[in-house]
Amino acid sequence: MIFSCRYIHSNCVAHRDIKSENILLDRYFNVKLTDFGFCREAGRDKSGKTILSKTYCGSAAYVAPEVLQSTPYDPKQSDVWSLGVVLFVMVNNALPFDDSDLAKMVQRQLAKQWHFSTKVVDKLSPELKDLIRSMLEPDPQKRPDLQRILKHPWLRDTPHYLSIGSKDMANMAPKTGAPIAMAPKVINVNVNAKADPPTAGAKVIAMNTLAKTDPTNTAAKVITPTMPAKVVPKFMGPKAKEVKKRK
Repeated sequence: MIFSCRYIHSNCVAHRDIKSENILLDRYFNVKLTDFGFCREAGRDKSGKTILSKTYCGSAAYVAPEVLQSTPYDPKQSDVWSLGVVLFVMVNNALPFDDSDLAKMVQRQLAKQWHFSTKVVDKLSPELKDLIRSMLEPDPQKRPDLQRILKHPWLRDTPHYLSIGSKDMANMAPKTGAPIAMAPKVINVNVNAKADPPTAGAKVIAMNTLAKTDPTNTAAKVITPTMPAKVVPKFMGPKAKEVKKRK
């Protein structure tokens, strides 16, 4: 997931709507980042200053406090916050903040008033807890960027494919013949369709202003999703709704 975000960030694009429902897994458990309806340019201007975003969008439960405060923000750093919420959900099976009252939610975000589930708090490693705390840092200036996150001990000291070369990755391929993604893939999921109702109880706080935009303008690598028959994407999240089969 971090690889996917680093890829689009390296192409000067921020997602701005990272949430569990927008992360899919294929049959080989490769991560697919989807729904680029809120993405925008995220680089530096001619003077070298960070291009700030002034559009306040996303799903409230995953949105960084600077976005909810309606102040110009670095969209890349807001993506990091959203990734932190996703990681929290993965290990707690619950959201860190209640989004039923956005004003109170911002206060809790700024005061760092969140906690790990009592069911897992003693099972999580200190390194994992530290990583989540750093990603849910309310001050975007103190929040680590993706390069720093990739160097965090929890990722650095965990068996993974983040720091090895392509040849090594090929040698580590499963014996079943399942392919290993050599680079993150970004899937375009029908951005020209009408916006679906918010899922998993998340509140969409802005309209999809890019719905009619050519997805190739995002500068992100876009591929057409192909799925085997009878395979349905699995949505991740504590309140994920069942995907109903359409007649």
